[in-house]
Amino acid sequence: MVVGIFQLWYNDGAKHEKDFCTHTHIRTYTLHPWCAHLLRCGAFDENKNISVVTREDGSGTKAAFMKILGLKGKTDVSGVIVATGTAAVLQDVKGNPLAIGYDSLGYITDEVKVLKVDGIEPTLENIKNGSYKISRPLNVVYQESKVASEVNTAFLTFLQSSDAQTIISDNGYVSTKEGAVVYAAIPGLSGEIAISGSTSLKPLMEKLAAKFEEMQSGVCVTVGGGGSGTGYNDAKNGVSDFGMISEAFNPSKADNCTYYEVTKDGTAVIVNKANTFDNISLQVIITLSLKSRNYYGFGIIFFSLVACLSQIDCFLVIFSIE
Repeated sequence: MVVGIFQLWYNDGAKHEKDFCTHTHIRTYTLHPWCAHLLRCGAFDENKNISVVTREDGSGTKAAFMKILGLKGKTDVSGVIVATGTAAVLQDVKGNPLAIGYDSLGYITDEVKVLKVDGIEPTLENIKNGSYKISRPLNVVYQESKVASEVNTAFLTFLQSSDAQTIISDNGYVSTKEGAVVYAAIPGLSGEIAISGSTSLKPLMEKLAAKFEEMQSGVCVTVGGGGSGTGYNDAKNGVSDFGMISEAFNPSKADNCTYYEVTKDGTAVIVNKANTFDNISLQVIITLSLKSRNYYGFGIIFFSLVACLSQIDCFLVIFSIE
């Protein structure tokens, strides 16, 4: 999955078992049953490999996902496909039958398949009640001095309104604002608002901005992307009025800012629609302890999800480099 983000090549028969289990010095946990599955899986040939897709460093989605796994700050392993932005992850998985990745639930379309995690579907209700574990807040960060202006104060008020909560829920995100009231438009309000950052929050923010412009016709709201790192930096440096981030607010990244939680979003594990697998265990990943390794300089346990498209739906190969 996300850890062990690399490409695993397959050979045939006994030679593969020797190379995989002995020659490359890979120590496995419960090795032989998984090797047997691998050898029997006829969907892959010697020229095939598994493509695991991750987000770029600086992505709030990636930071939140790795933090949930207990692997915050770990570097990517050689061979990972790094996709810049939520759309790029979706496109990579959509176009590759052997791909697996993770993406913002609110952004995902029916062009890919969403997996259950520990048998729990990433629904709005399961995210809100906490039974689906891979979720994170989507926030805007801003300087207090920025919202001193009437137009920015009005927009922040709108984000907390029942009008905004309806848009949030209707677009597949979790509304976390209780007791929200209808936004009261301010006559004659005019000005410009600049928003930038998280590509996970961007599609929803564009819809929220459009509604605000409809209610306040004298205001123009510009929404740009760039990732959570951009959101932090633009808000901190005053480039944007609001920066979007797809993780819990980290004051050390913008020490002159505060934040507002716009919504909560699940991070979904996705595979190509041709894949028959429908569930993965998070516990298998998060309960394994990281151990110090020095093979090729990697200090991490590698994980690879191998999705078989034939008689065996899927199995997990879990191993570490000596």
